[in-house]
Amino acid sequence: MQTLADAAFYLNPPTDPVWNQDRALRVLFLLRQLKQCQSEGSACTYSAAETQALQAAFIAYEMRRFRQWCGIGAINALILAQNPP
Repeated sequence: MQTLADAAFYLNPPTDPVWNQDRALRVLFLLRQLKQCQSEGSACTYSAAETQALQAAFIAYEMRRFRQWCGIGAINALILAQNPP
């Protein structure tokens, strides 16, 4: 899986990563295909362990990016909007 540039980005993120929506969507599509293949018990291109590693790396990276993108101010604004003083 390391030979796939999109997967490799998440498995070994560069020190100064640049987020790319298309790459993220391609990895989501790949994960969906692999999970479906494995649930059917078919001969899949990558093992369940490789799929799980990519899934975990993808979630960790995207959640970290999402927190940075939102920032504390956005989170506080959302909380206040749901629970006005």
